[in-house]
Amino acid sequence: MTEVKEQIDQIIEKFRQERDELRVRAHLAKGELLEEWEKIENKLGKLESRAKEIKAATAEASKDIASAAQLLTEELRKGFENMRKRL
Repeated sequence: MTEVKEQIDQIIEKFRQERDELRVRAHLAKGELLEEWEKIENKLGKLESRAKEIKAATAEASKDIASAAQLLTEELRKGFENMRKRL
């Protein structure tokens, strides 16, 4: 009976250690995700700004602005995809 209690105690201790490790990893990941979220928010703001410029720009200038906006769009898509994978 004592051996069974020891085994149960060992199992519980193992799960506690694993839980604590995961808690630390989750906390660190949360910080990384928040940092990535801020980057995406900034890029989205830039994209919105570029979209306004495209609407107001001449035809030739709008091509350059549209290209920049397209690059930002791709970065945002990749950023959101990356965050979805991490969550």
